[in-house]
Amino acid sequence: MNDNYKKLYMLGSACHLEGNYEEAISYYKKALEVEPQNTSVFVGMGSSYLEQKKYNKAMLYYGKALDVEPQNNSAIKGYGYSSRFKENPEYLDKVYKTEHNLGLSLITKDFIEHLAEFIETNKMVSLGLVTAGLAHEIKQPLTIIQLTVYNLLDEENLSKEELKEELTDIEKQATRINNLIKHFQTLARSESVNFEYVNVNQIIHRAFDMFYQRLRINSIDVNLEQLDDTIELVFVNPIQLEQVFINLISNAKDALEEVNGGTITVSTKQEKDTVKIYFSDTGKGITEDHKEHIFTPFFTTKEVGKGTGLGLWLCYTTIKQMNGDVKVESELGKGTTFIISLPVQGDK
Repeated sequence: MNDNYKKLYMLGSACHLEGNYEEAISYYKKALEVEPQNTSVFVGMGSSYLEQKKYNKAMLYYGKALDVEPQNNSAIKGYGYSSRFKENPEYLDKVYKTEHNLGLSLITKDFIEHLAEFIETNKMVSLGLVTAGLAHEIKQPLTIIQLTVYNLLDEENLSKEELKEELTDIEKQATRINNLIKHFQTLARSESVNFEYVNVNQIIHRAFDMFYQRLRINSIDVNLEQLDDTIELVFVNPIQLEQVFINLISNAKDALEEVNGGTITVSTKQEKDTVKIYFSDTGKGITEDHKEHIFTPFFTTKEVGKGTGLGLWLCYTTIKQMNGDVKVESELGKGTTFIISLPVQGDK
């Protein structure tokens, strides 16, 4: 099934469940441009027209669904409702409301199943970003090890102290590679990690460990000088919080690549019982219209195939699960700042 179709269908279903039927229909129509004979979309459009009491149009699309799949139960019921309402509006109060709730639950179930697929896809995308970063980060210590070994092979008269120094260098770089791989393995099993008290600054440093080389080759500087060492611990799932930071770093990287480089600045501070984290970039910024939808599932400004539209929504829901909050501030031509707030836990 086409990913673009899935996204459009999901947006239509989400709008329908929120009661935005006109907007739902517009997304369903776009989905039909991708998959012209899709029964689920025909039923969705029929349901949206039915909710607006446009019975002829509802019957038209339920009928199209039945042309494709004659035994489709939702289409059969929808067509029956539409024809009965047309003849007898009182049927709405007598029968429809009870059965309609059942129909809505089926739409919700379909929506959740599709959403679960997209979330899993987004997790794989996030791991893909980390894997690419891992490859770049491992390359540097491997190069240092290789050069050190070449140097040892060329030098025949090294003193014991010089030899020890070179071998210590190799051990240091090998340890870095080992730590990076262990870190990646931990990120891949975030669900098995419990909530614990952590220092946010340490997680920020760990998140950037996977990105330094990729950022450097794209002319992107990192400024972590404004991390406040006096902030208190927060009670979170450390791996999930790091995945939030990885998503924000990746977004900032993409934004800065569009303007041929710039700076990512991360700062932390404590305000009463709240730790605040500021992720800023010097990219081109976000329009007011886009800011309104920035945490909406499936919303993306990236070209097709370059984003699932779930990254920032997952950031938002993850932070909310930690009793925190996320906001965005942006100015066109100057850049964007994501502000994460997490409560400080008093009883440690």
